[in-house]
Amino acid sequence: MSKFIKGQSGNPKGRPNGSKNKKIQHIQEYISSVLEKMDFCAFHKLIELAKYSNDQTIQLTAAKEIAQYLAPKLRSVTLTGDTENPVSFHLNLSPSTDA
Repeated sequence: MSKFIKGQSGNPKGRPNGSKNKKIQHIQEYISSVLEKMDFCAFHKLIELAKYSNDQTIQLTAAKEIAQYLAPKLRSVTLTGDTENPVSFHLNLSPSTDA
């Protein structure tokens, strides 16, 4: 008798969302521990490159990478509303008569 039914997955639910490959997770942890032992911080290295590199291309690239953390790109936002009950506002730009 066959262990599997033809046309049916042996793992119908599949891998859970968000679960990581164990090999990749192990490699990331290893690299992180090595860098920590070396007292290496990628962000500090970028700052050093932006400040002290003799190559302007490297300085610019490092500054662009740093800028992503200081002022991230804003996403566009689409506003939707109720077409039967639209929101309206009135703006009066005449000089104030308040004394």
